[in-house]
Amino acid sequence: MVIDELSSKELASLRLASRAFYEVQTFLFRRFVLEDLPWLWEANDLPRNHTDWHQLYVNAKLYWSTLKGLQNRKRIWKDIEWIVKRMGQYREVKQ
Repeated sequence: MVIDELSSKELASLRLASRAFYEVQTFLFRRFVLEDLPWLWEANDLPRNHTDWHQLYVNAKLYWSTLKGLQNRKRIWKDIEWIVKRMGQYREVKQ
């Protein structure tokens, strides 16, 4: 239960610090993909049990500099999050 509460960076540090945690279940990496890479919405459609979530997460981080399309998605995603936040603030002020 404790491991499930860790962030991806904390889990990576734990895996480096102890061999016992190196083989952490890959299903935890599904959560990291969905939380850390929300603009990779296709991940929601991948089969939970037949996807190497660890490899997907590692590859996305490792090859990030060459994934121009995903970089653009991330930029747009952040812009939309900002717009939605501003709309919420505007609604609060207006009421």
